Amino acid sequence: MNVRQNVSLKDLTSFHIGGPAKYFVEVATKDELLQAAKFAKDQNIKIFVLGEGSNVLISDSGFDGLVIKLNNKNVVFEPQGDSTLVVAEAGLNWGQFVTQAIQKGLQGIECLSGIPGSVGAAPVQNIGAFGQEIKNTIVEVEVFDISKNIFTKLTADQCEFGYRDSLFKKSDMEGRYIVWAITLLLKNTATPIVSYESLGKYLIQHDISNPNIVQIRDAVLDLRAQNHLDPKTSGNAGSFFKNPIVTQEEFKQLQTKFPSIAHYPSEDGTVKIFAAWLIEAAGWKGQTHKNASVSPKHALILINTQNTATAADVSELAQKISVSVEEKFGIKLIREVKYVNV
Repeated sequence: MNVRQNVSLKDLTSFHIGGPAKYFVEVATKDELLQAAKFAKDQNIKIFVLGEGSNVLISDSGFDGLVIKLNNKNVVFEPQGDSTLVVAEAGLNWGQFVTQAIQKGLQGIECLSGIPGSVGAAPVQNIGAFGQEIKNTIVEVEVFDISKNIFTKLTADQCEFGYRDSLFKKSDMEGRYIVWAITLLLKNTATPIVSYESLGKYLIQHDISNPNIVQIRDAVLDLRAQNHLDPKTSGNAGSFFKNPIVTQEEFKQLQTKFPSIAHYPSEDGTVKIFAAWLIEAAGWKGQTHKNASVSPKHALILINTQNTATAADVSELAQKISVSVEEKFGIKLIREVKYVNV
């Protein structure tokens, strides 16, 4: 295990923002993770686990502790009748994992194609897109329990998945677990289910009536490319805010005032309001604050303009947007991006 000091985190995040880590280590085995945890305990410092760095905004002052970069990337496929049990380790790039699953004809995560990040981040965020969520296929999550210094497994129920939420994000649990691997149950050669309006419209426009998982993946990637910006040229963390969820009664009141409000009905009877619509309707699309701006392509994406923004520039812009939306619609936006010392 090679622990380095004062390692810049700026180029390890998709925002291209962030100061140095006091200590930084890359681990690929369980023994190395145990050693890293012991090092942090001996030094009496906090641990922050960095995946692909695609959903974080790190302070320009950095992180005064140990940053652990997971490099475990193994995948095992175990056929189980008409399904396949898949164990994927946390350090693997999520997009690469989805590609492997689709190449094997496995259905269940094709709509999650193109989501940036690592496999380990997937259950933490309960990532979702175009009507699919990772919680729908997860069987269990193997974690390292820092407080007990042991590896253990949590069932899907124990993970307490919610909309872009999980046990791992609870205030009393945050920082306790490090995701080491996930186990999914994917279907063999199943017919994809298309439930999301924009995806359905895309397929109709391209004369695809009975799509397979490859066609779904291609459609999702194309739709994402139309709205998202390449972090290599414009630093960003994708969707900055969650889509707010309201009751049917609250939605009816909103729709009376704002007839064109963009929404999506949830399975539990609640209604998701598209945060991008709220932000754009509040006049923020394409707007700039200092060296941060709102994407002119998609109002849900905040940009490190010309890669010169500070963490404060982005957080201040996010706060201004939140205040504006709440004043206009009475809806409080919740961040999807994790702040680190911001």
